[in-house]
Amino acid sequence: MWRLEVSNIAGIRNGEPIINPGINAVQASNWQGKTSLVTAIRTVLGGSVTSATLTDGADTGYVQLQTPDQACERRLQRTGETVTADGEP
Repeated sequence: MWRLEVSNIAGIRNGEPIINPGINAVQASNWQGKTSLVTAIRTVLGGSVTSATLTDGADTGYVQLQTPDQACERRLQRTGETVTADGEP
């Protein structure tokens, strides 16, 4: 099982989704956070970040991922129009 902790990533202000082993299906109406969840996972795994990765109006954000084998975290910081990330994907 993977546990995520997400704060100010894309459209997710705060959330703690769990990803179970096997196939996981995410189904919801438009504007419910499906793409934001994928953005959070991509971010913590080392994907590139843009100004859209950080929630509009937020200056900081983070994603933490805990798996049975490891833990990783990335923190985002907005400076002007630029968003940077640090941490270990």
